[in-house]
Amino acid sequence: RAILASSEGEKQSRINRSEGLKMELINRSEGEQQRRINEAEGYAKEITAIAAATAESIEKIAAVISSQGGLEALKLQLNKRYIEALQGLEHSKIIIPANLLEYKKWLSNISLDEVIGPGNK
Repeated sequence: RAILASSEGEKQSRINRSEGLKMELINRSEGEQQRRINEAEGYAKEITAIAAATAESIEKIAAVISSQGGLEALKLQLNKRYIEALQGLEHSKIIIPANLLEYKKWLSNISLDEVIGPGNK
């Protein structure tokens, strides 16, 4: 009887250890799953916030362009940024197209006047 009781105790001990290991693995897996869910939700919120900010910026730019003098102000900003970009290339060793220096042609190539419409010039 003592041997049988000892054998049963040992068997139950192995079962308990196995079930404990199983629960540990399940808990780790569920924790990892929840971490991934939280990470994905955070990323989705980030994308939504960026999209909302972008939409708001576009609306503000559209309002400025459609206001009196707005198109000229936009062109002035483009001129300024274009010159700054070219100045940034001063010490760079890159090959640029020759017509890059012809700003008026470049500006006409983006057809800003056509996009905005003749009534807003």
